[in-house]
Amino acid sequence: MHDRLSINQVACAAGYALIFPISNLMGGEFTMLGILLTFPFLILAWLGGMLTVAVSGSEQAYIWGASLSIFLQALALTSVMKIYRGKAKA
Repeated sequence: MHDRLSINQVACAAGYALIFPISNLMGGEFTMLGILLTFPFLILAWLGGMLTVAVSGSEQAYIWGASLSIFLQALALTSVMKIYRGKAKA
C-alpha cells in the first residue's frame, strides 16, 4: 500500500498555503479573506511565523514562516486523510 502523497495533493497543499501571503500582499479586504480561508491553521502558523522572526531577526520573515507552517499543516492533514481513506477501503 502506498501512503505517499501524489504531486497533485502536494500542489494543492502548496496552493492553499500561498493564499495567506498573497492575500496579505494584496492588502485591504483580501487580507481578511486570506485569514478566513486559512483560519483552521492560523494558531500554529502564528507560532511558525514568530519563530521565523526570532531566527531571522526580521519582521518581514513572518509571512513566509507562517506560510511554511500552513503548508506543513496542510501536508500533514492530507497525509493523515490519505492513510485513513486507505484503511477504510481495505
